[in-house]
Amino acid sequence: MEELEKLNEKSKHAIKFLAAEFNYVKELQEEFEKLKSASAKEGAKEAKHMLGVYRWVANSERKVARDEMKIQHILVNLEKILPQEEKAKAEEYKKQLEIADGKLKRMASYWRGELKKELEQVETEEQLIAQLEEDPEHKDATKLKQKLDHDLSELDGMLKEHSKWVQSNTAIVEHIQAWNEHLQQLAS
Repeated sequence: MEELEKLNEKSKHAIKFLAAEFNYVKELQEEFEKLKSASAKEGAKEAKHMLGVYRWVANSERKVARDEMKIQHILVNLEKILPQEEKAKAEEYKKQLEIADGKLKRMASYWRGELKKELEQVETEEQLIAQLEEDPEHKDATKLKQKLDHDLSELDGMLKEHSKWVQSNTAIVEHIQAWNEHLQQLAS
């Protein structure tokens, strides 16, 4: 069946890019640990580097989202020809993918992602603190440092949440792939 072959191909492709996205998020988390312990001047550089890694995350997410959209279309097409009990599974997988993919898109969109906004905020604060510390009058940057600490804790939570959603998406696509293999056995 042609639809089942397409589903198999797209699910394998999505898993490959989900794995890449997971690795990039892991690298972001490692860079975040460096950022937490860095001085203000080094912190600004680390934040800028994290934005570069974020671009890789966003590119991977864009590719995953494209594959998952195709998987959803295939599931809609399969619903038309599957027996009743399998239609329910297809519908359930489609809903799960919509939810998980929507969350990842919100977090890792290349232009408007929540992670990107938070990273840009941290980079700006690190740069401001570095400038204040270099000032001969050495203005007090305590409030800005407190805001930075708050933003860093938010960023930490976002990175952990993003990692969970990537793993969730991977599990959903792996279930779809296993279900697809089951359907292929039934078809032959």
